[in-house]
Amino acid sequence: MDAGPDLDLRVDHSDVLTRGPQSHVDAHFDSTARWWRDVYDAPTTEGAIYRRRRDRVLAWIDELALPEGASVLEVGAGAGVVAVELARRGHRVLAVESSEAMLTVLRERAAASGVADRVTAATADVHALEEPADAFDLVVAIGVLPWLHAPQIALGEMARVARPGAAVILTSDNRARLSSRIDPRRRAPLRPLLRALRRELRRRGTLPMPARSDFLMHLYDRDELLAMLSAAGLEAERVEPVGFGPFAPAGQPLLPERAMIRLEAALQRRADRGAPWLRSASFQHVVLARARG
Repeated sequence: MDAGPDLDLRVDHSDVLTRGPQSHVDAHFDSTARWWRDVYDAPTTEGAIYRRRRDRVLAWIDELALPEGASVLEVGAGAGVVAVELARRGHRVLAVESSEAMLTVLRERAAASGVADRVTAATADVHALEEPADAFDLVVAIGVLPWLHAPQIALGEMARVARPGAAVILTSDNRARLSSRIDPRRRAPLRPLLRALRRELRRRGTLPMPARSDFLMHLYDRDELLAMLSAAGLEAERVEPVGFGPFAPAGQPLLPERAMIRLEAALQRRADRGAPWLRSASFQHVVLARARG
């Protein structure tokens, strides 16, 4: 799972309607599954960000030097981009999803890539995994955390099914992202009041759920993320920033797409070289943690 279309049109986790909107999350991904099938190949800023995130995750996994045939669980496997690459590396992958449309795309990708025999695609809820404790050599959750209505429970489940000392690699959308900091819609004095009004109208059932992802996502800054991981029994070993933009203050792109891609890449290079203000302002964090056991 992941953010989908309207990449930067989101509110922070204080604007979540209720804890437990899984049916709305599934509906969102059912309606955008084909978009996710294609975005990794798209010549857009979004495509560049997701390709970089995928490549970083896979590079970290390669550094783990897992033996061929290692048992890997990917939760919220989405369109199957990472699951297929892990299967190509010779691993046995259980790829679970709660969106049936995304599972269809995942199975199509695995079959077209010739690795269907090493990828088991199944419906599952990460808040209540059916797998036994200590079952996997690696757990991967890319773009999942923002969509969890009970993230602490889900992270605890990931830690439970990972073998002691096994890696858990995940990503988290950053509440302090630069693209939101420069957007005047995020600074408007009336935003707290409008959020509260929307929450109350939804509680009364007088405001319909929007088609976009705005009301569904939970964003966390770095400290919040690390605290959640620790409470779940996961020891963060590596945290890196990934992605900047797209930049569209008040809904208007700052630059043409090609120029935006170049700007995004330049900011990423600065962040990778250690620029503190950029490392705290990325679109997402990529984390490698270890299960305590």
